[in-house]
Amino acid sequence: MSSKAVKFHSRNLVTECRNGKHDICGCTLRIGGCVIDGKEEEELRLEIRNITDGKWDDFFSILREASLWLQIEGKAMWDPHQLTPEHILKSCSTEQCYIGYQNYEAAAAMILQEEDPIFWPDSKNDSLFIHKLAVRRKNAGKGFSHEMIEWAKTRTKELDKTYLRLDCAADRPKLCSFYEKQGFRKVDERMMFGVYPTAFYEICSP
Repeated sequence: MSSKAVKFHSRNLVTECRNGKHDICGCTLRIGGCVIDGKEEEELRLEIRNITDGKWDDFFSILREASLWLQIEGKAMWDPHQLTPEHILKSCSTEQCYIGYQNYEAAAAMILQEEDPIFWPDSKNDSLFIHKLAVRRKNAGKGFSHEMIEWAKTRTKELDKTYLRLDCAADRPKLCSFYEKQGFRKVDERMMFGVYPTAFYEICSP
């Protein structure tokens, strides 16, 4: 995954909204749903599970769709050539790649790891790390990224970890604001590889 690749940033992405209000989502997030233009959506639930070999196409189609959308929006972030099983499996296992399903259809994706020596070298085996969080564009605005994060929080507690951590682009304030609304606290900001302004976020396991 790109968190281990020197050439490209591992910034997390949430492709949530189609309303164009900002980088992530123009809605007000709530537990179990969201409000868009004053109208509360029906609560939606994802079935989240790690992928099997036969589901790589679903996983990477979500990431590639997100990458293309970012390019079109002039916010290129992920190198499409790195969004392959061969590249991803250099730094994580199949069991660390997750898909969120709605009605048996792949709707969201993320990587959840127990180590990140490039971006979090001082971690003492006390954390889980979110990478490559993305949602299909047709599911934008449904709160699926929120559900994926909530599931990761629960998993952090189940594994008796102290922190759930992630990094993202520090020069995209709406992206940072999204994670802060999910309860994350910015603990550091620095330039990675001399190129990428990076914000580091964590939340303590309850």
